[in-house]
Amino acid sequence: MDLKEITMDVLEEELWDHYSELPNPLWYAQPHKIKHMKKDVVIFDLDGTLALIDDRRALATKPNGKMDWDTFFDPDNIKLDLPNDPVIQMAQTLDAQGFKIVIFSGRSKATKDVTADWLDKHNVPFHIMKMRPTGHPWAFMPDDKLKQGWLDDIFNGDQKNRILCVFDDRQKVVDMWRNNGLTCFQVAPG
Repeated sequence: MDLKEITMDVLEEELWDHYSELPNPLWYAQPHKIKHMKKDVVIFDLDGTLALIDDRRALATKPNGKMDWDTFFDPDNIKLDLPNDPVIQMAQTLDAQGFKIVIFSGRSKATKDVTADWLDKHNVPFHIMKMRPTGHPWAFMPDDKLKQGWLDDIFNGDQKNRILCVFDDRQKVVDMWRNNGLTCFQVAPG
């Protein structure tokens, strides 16, 4: 199902059908309060947000302090990333409530398969994952500009109103989300 095809009626029906199955319904949104809520999407960043990348960053940092991006985005080095459990648990909770989880990552699309494996291994739910294209003008675009482009492309017009909130770490990206009128939880300084 296309992200834009999810309606509030479908979300409310799905939530109501599974409300009694939730482990602790008081922790979740009450179905009667959902009727007025129009937001059904939550966006998560990957590196530094869902994934703790300290080991990979250290491996890719040159003696002069600059980043070796080939090493950083080497698919073999993704396995060094650790799960950021509190953020992953938030994604799982929101997914269980029926929110559509969208991942916007500045990672190279060349790491798509190993990234999907990492997300699966750590039980990170998602419906859409956008990654930095290879061999494209966007390949070298700063993260804030890249994600702004995706935001404008996927959530154009009133579709932006569907976004409940965003989880990210880098200050300039957090500022971009907030400049778009979105609530952004900054999970780490960046």
